[in-house]
Amino acid sequence: MHADPVLLEFHDYFLALTSACAALLGLLFVALSIHLRTLSVIENTELRAVAQATFIQYGDTLAMSAIGLLPITIQAYGAASLAINLGLMVVGSLGVLRPGLRGTGVGYSRNAFTVRMAIGYGGAIPSFAGMVLLILGQEWALYVVAAALLFYVLSSTYQAWELVFKAADTAAAR
Repeated sequence: MHADPVLLEFHDYFLALTSACAALLGLLFVALSIHLRTLSVIENTELRAVAQATFIQYGDTLAMSAIGLLPITIQAYGAASLAINLGLMVVGSLGVLRPGLRGTGVGYSRNAFTVRMAIGYGGAIPSFAGMVLLILGQEWALYVVAAALLFYVLSSTYQAWELVFKAADTAAAR
């Protein structure tokens, strides 16, 4: 199988995104390990839920970027990305929404958590549309997916940054 020429144009972009996501995922793991005591307190379920959502979003972006480096067609890239995104969305929803909405509001209020998750799910809509269009052979949809991946990295980085300070504030309050 030969790589699609349009997908080859994005090789450097996917390589940079894969490297950035791997590094940021490692940094998130270190930051969560530093605040493990705070995150493990039963009242801080919403902090753990946001940490898990951030981890999943980085992992999703890492996987989609790494798949973009394979010598495949845009249809195969769209199908693989859609499968990964849907799978992680289901797993993430089961693991994140329930505990996050049941939180006590120590780190995040329920309203703030709900808005945060709505923005995350809303941001996935253009990504899903782009992946479906890629499966249908629309090459221009790769730009939509690439922009969505950049949105995922930026929003995950903001969530991770905010999570570290929320965890530190929560620990200091105890």
